[in-house]
Amino acid sequence: MNRLGLTLIVLCFISFALAERHWSEAPLSRDGVPIIPCRTEEVFKHLNAIDLAGCPQQGSCDNSTYRDTVGGRIGDITVSLVIHIMNSALGAPPDDVTPSVVNNLMAYVSSSYQPYGVNFVYSVQTHNDATYYCIPGYSSSNAWLDAINAMKNQYAVTPTSTLNVFISCMDPSLQGTLYGIATFPWDRQALTKTGGLWLNGIAVNQAAINNGDGTFQHELGHCLGLWHTFHGSDEILGCNLECEELPHNGVTPSANTVGDFCADTPATPRTYDCSNPGGNACNGAAWGDIDYSNVMGYGMSPKPCMDNFTDDQKLRMKCWICEALRGLATGC
Repeated sequence: MNRLGLTLIVLCFISFALAERHWSEAPLSRDGVPIIPCRTEEVFKHLNAIDLAGCPQQGSCDNSTYRDTVGGRIGDITVSLVIHIMNSALGAPPDDVTPSVVNNLMAYVSSSYQPYGVNFVYSVQTHNDATYYCIPGYSSSNAWLDAINAMKNQYAVTPTSTLNVFISCMDPSLQGTLYGIATFPWDRQALTKTGGLWLNGIAVNQAAINNGDGTFQHELGHCLGLWHTFHGSDEILGCNLECEELPHNGVTPSANTVGDFCADTPATPRTYDCSNPGGNACNGAAWGDIDYSNVMGYGMSPKPCMDNFTDDQKLRMKCWICEALRGLATGC
C-alpha cells in the first residue's frame, strides 16, 4: 500500500473515532441510541465548503458595535412562519403532532421569545405524503439530509417572506436520533426553498412540550442568527486557535470577537447537563459558572432546561433578522 492510501485510512479512522467520541457523551434514548440535538453548523460547513476555524465574520451583525447600534434601536419584531406537518398517506400525524399540538407548541415557543422582543405569526399546513412522513434514519450517508431538502423543495412556500418549518418523523438508527436542523440567515440558502428548518416530531409533540424540550426554540435561534454557546470550544478542532473562547469575565469586550460573538455568554464546553461542568478549558482554566440553561446550549439532563437568551443574543437576533431576513419580519 502506498503512503497516500495509508494516510487516507488513518484519517478515516481518526474521523470515525472523533465522531464516536463526540456522540458517546450524548444522552441516550430509551432504545439506547445517542440523541443528536442539532447538526446545523455541520451541515452549513458541509454544503458551503466553509472552514470556520478562524472565526470569520458572516456579515455586519458579527461586529458587536454594529450589532448593538442596530439591534438596540429596533423594538418588537414579528416573524412570519408556515409550519408544515408531514402526515402519512392516510393522514396519521408524525409522532402525534397535530395542528392543535402545533398551537400548543407555538404558545410555548412564543413565551420563550416574547421577553426578548421577538414574536411570531404562523399558519399550519398538513400534507399527506408517505415519502416524507418518516425520513431515513440518521447516518453518514446523508440520505436523511437529501430527504429533508427534497421535502422542502416540494412544499416550501414563499421563502422570501416566510420561514418554513417542517415536522416529520425519522426512522430509527443505531447512529443516533437527530432532533432538528436549521439554516443560518447568512447561508445562501436562507431565503430559498431549502432554507428554514426541520424538526423531528418526537422533539415537538405534546409529551416533549410537557417535558420542556427546547428543540424548536434552539433551531429558531439558529435561523435568527445565533451560534451554539459552545461554538468557541467543542466546535473548534484544536487548541488556542483564533476562534477559541476561553473562560472570561462577562464584560470582556474581546469575547465579542470569538466563539458565538456574544461576550455575555460564558465560554462553555458542549454539555448536556443542567449544571456547571467540571474540568478545564484549553488553557487549563476551570470552566466555572456557565449559562447551562441558555437556549443555544444543550441543557437536557436530568430534564431540559434551555429557557433563556442573553442581552447580546437578543441584539444579535434583531440585527440579523433586519439585515438578512427583513422580508420575513415586521418591525424592522
